[in-house]
Amino acid sequence: MTIQEEMPLNRPEEFLSLIRKIRKRLHQEYHATAEKHDLTIPQLHTLVRLWHSDNQPISKISSGLGLAASTTSGIIDRLEGKGLVTRRRDEIDRRIVTVQLTAEGSALKTKLSRIIEQKYLTGIFSQLDERTSEELINGLRVICQIMTKGAN
Repeated sequence: MTIQEEMPLNRPEEFLSLIRKIRKRLHQEYHATAEKHDLTIPQLHTLVRLWHSDNQPISKISSGLGLAASTTSGIIDRLEGKGLVTRRRDEIDRRIVTVQLTAEGSALKTKLSRIIEQKYLTGIFSQLDERTSEELINGLRVICQIMTKGAN
């Protein structure tokens, strides 16, 4: 008998455990897809920050990634070389350099998201019957609504 059989997880523990496993697997797929597009993991993380909030100062990107500004600057150099981002100096305070996505950088988000959705998630949902799929989505919607109400 395993430990898990002796001491079953309660619902909240099981929920968190499953969410963590799903999140980890999605991240693995996302990272593998990024690598196929000649992006390193730090480059991907930098792009993700910009996809969520474009036009950020390098200092803010560095802080969010937990990296030194010089390290982040090197990552941005390589992304700039790939045509995914551009830098712009602040007109008022020339010491501030902001980073923006190019059209190609923005398009990459859509492309990577589509690949993950089509190649991975569609495959998962194709293995579920319609009722199970609907119950899963409805259950997640209810949890999101409850969590959203609790945040207010």
